[in-house]
Amino acid sequence: MLGVVSGIKLSHVASIVSKNRMSIEERCAHLLTPKQAARLARGTGFKRLSIAPSEVCTSDLCYRAATELFDRGLVKREEIGALLFISEYPDYPVPATAFILQGRLGLPHDIIALDINLGCPGFAYGIYLASMLLSNMERKVMMCFGGTSSRDRWKDDTSMLPLFGDGGAVAIVEKTEGGGVNAFYNIDSYGERYDALITRRGGSRANKITDLEGNLIETERSNYEVMDGMAIMDFSLKEAPDNIEKLIEYAGITKADIDISLFHQANRMIVEALADKLKIEREKAPFKCEDIGNTTSASIPICMTELKSRGEFGSFKTALISGYGVGLAVSSAVLDLSETNVLETLQYE
Repeated sequence: MLGVVSGIKLSHVASIVSKNRMSIEERCAHLLTPKQAARLARGTGFKRLSIAPSEVCTSDLCYRAATELFDRGLVKREEIGALLFISEYPDYPVPATAFILQGRLGLPHDIIALDINLGCPGFAYGIYLASMLLSNMERKVMMCFGGTSSRDRWKDDTSMLPLFGDGGAVAIVEKTEGGGVNAFYNIDSYGERYDALITRRGGSRANKITDLEGNLIETERSNYEVMDGMAIMDFSLKEAPDNIEKLIEYAGITKADIDISLFHQANRMIVEALADKLKIEREKAPFKCEDIGNTTSASIPICMTELKSRGEFGSFKTALISGYGVGLAVSSAVLDLSETNVLETLQYE
């Protein structure tokens, strides 16, 4: 689905990862030799993973990032008219985590609070949905992203265990003065391929397998998320480029016009292969999560804050962003980030 929205901007981005980092060698010590783990790290680009304390939820990470925006006076609580929690990792099945965050953050009562179950494609998806809400409100939209995805991994799964880290992010979308700034979108859904990345138990179709006392049986593979790695790789390098090519044509720009391409930080190999497939210089398609891991819907904003932390986030007038994966889905956007205030990555103690 191609579309354009006028008069909105991504005004602020903050993200947070755990101060605790675990090397791939340590993470997979029971499965791989140090030499094998080092080879795997070189291939994926992930050297260390952000591992949050066991009691910390995704909402806690988002709460901390949002509080930073408020404490610095960058955004006022009364300015928020909608809160979107865009994650696969809610606090509870019921109620929606967005309501919990609204209460914890002290946001107004006359507010839209909504959970959206999205992972890798969530960032561009969220900006699009926020843009739609802004067409009918004067206040700003706060989006919360991320996941404690390091926990939803089977202990013997070498295809996923060394890839996923924990992180959260918050972004603000608001109207621009006078309008006129365009953001272009392309969103595709491939639900017939949903089982390429899936957690089969824990929803209404099948309960988690537990012992008689209700404790999760950690040796039961079906209790955890599983991934068809080849199917995801094929999807990322076929459907994602097709989505992006159509978006670039629709936006009326060339690849030379693009100042930066912010791709979902699935791993270094996919990011670089996607850039090569699109004939975009690798220097314009940064991979900056080598010490964090794949943080699902938070990976693009975390890439942005990592660029800021390293003094590499510039005035990007024409930015391409694209997330691809669980769904399966691709969501991409071309927008102006030249006025986006990006904070350096925060550390959760």
